[in-house]
Amino acid sequence: MRTEDLVASLVRDARPVRRMPRPALLVPALVGVSALVALAWSAALGLRPDLEPRLLEVRFWLVTGLLIAVCAAGESVLATLSIPGRRRFPLGAKAGLALFVALTGALLAGTPWFEISPWTRWFGVGLYCTARVVLVGLVPILAGLWLLRRAAPVFPGLSGALLGLVAAWLGAFALQWSCDLSEPAHVVIWHMAMPGALLAAAGAWAGSRRLRW
Repeated sequence: MRTEDLVASLVRDARPVRRMPRPALLVPALVGVSALVALAWSAALGLRPDLEPRLLEVRFWLVTGLLIAVCAAGESVLATLSIPGRRRFPLGAKAGLALFVALTGALLAGTPWFEISPWTRWFGVGLYCTARVVLVGLVPILAGLWLLRRAAPVFPGLSGALLGLVAAWLGAFALQWSCDLSEPAHVVIWHMAMPGALLAAAGAWAGSRRLRW
């Protein structure tokens, strides 16, 4: 094909590109919608029976707030990765890391690491909570893939993996309102680590295939 024919074909088949909102506008909207979706899932899963006394605890609000803040940091990095030429994201990445360290500290501060027995019950309840986090996270992953396909992610696999992590943290946020087990070992392993690994792997696989442009 001659160069002139190629140019003419590209011009003929071109479609208008819809610009993504700026990260400063996109991230607050994403966080707000994500929090509402997570709370709706919490209500659907059933609120924890000890919710009323937990609402009086500073630690409950600290952990819950840090979870949604970590999600916000992750979504800010995702918004930055979706813009070609914006390969550096030090603010969002550093803020997310700092918030995650603070979240881990808030979970461990002043509470025993492990309290639940026997092991069969601990594993059974843990796997059930992981399954619920994955269920909650499927909606943000599908919505995030649809939204990111409108943009041009620079690193499709990385964007998908980060989307999976954000979905897992949203699921952990939802379980703050529906799971009555607050032991650090249970929350870190079954609400965050296990579903985070599963959803990050699924997101990386989906992103590498669905976010190419």
